[in-house]
Amino acid sequence: MKRSIGLIAALFLSSNVFAAGALEINESPLTLVLNDHNQALVSSCPDFIALRKAGETVAELPGLSDPDYRTAKDALFSCWLQAYIVKNGMTSTSGKAASLADILKHFPANAAYIVSNDEIENVEKNFAGKSITDYTPDLKIDLERATSVSASTGYLLDSDQSFTNHDGHTFRVIGLVGYSVGGTAANKVFWRVDDTSSPVWKVTRLDENSPI
Repeated sequence: MKRSIGLIAALFLSSNVFAAGALEINESPLTLVLNDHNQALVSSCPDFIALRKAGETVAELPGLSDPDYRTAKDALFSCWLQAYIVKNGMTSTSGKAASLADILKHFPANAAYIVSNDEIENVEKNFAGKSITDYTPDLKIDLERATSVSASTGYLLDSDQSFTNHDGHTFRVIGLVGYSVGGTAANKVFWRVDDTSSPVWKVTRLDENSPI
């Protein structure tokens, strides 16, 4: 369990590892393998966003340890998010963030932490229109952490950010960490909240390759 907790802590801290706007590991530019199989070196958010605006996307982040890989993914997404809100004239808005229990109750089952193709098929077949809580009903929340004994999985709420522009258009992004209880596997995923009018919300997965 100690290894798992350490990995989860790294996921939470990763967005603070890079200096603002910098994309370097051990004082070296970040290497990206692009969708056209070429490689590019980027050392700042403007470098990365210029590639994205030129139509490139990231296929791989080679040569990184697991912690550095997660750090890099988080930093690239932060660059993307900043570029998106600037392009769309948005500013951060304050508001009460959702609790982890709310997220698990309203997020669709296909946003659950899933590690096998059998689980994916099970969710698609039997849990359409259902929530993560429906999919894993024994989730217990303790100290802002939800864990399931039967599924050996857990969840943490990393972030809940909202933005709006002068036309009143809102943009909400939630970062949800899923992990294996007692193991070392974990994953932080960012989701755009599209519609909260139904008990199970409509959400879209985002990453550094999402449209700007």
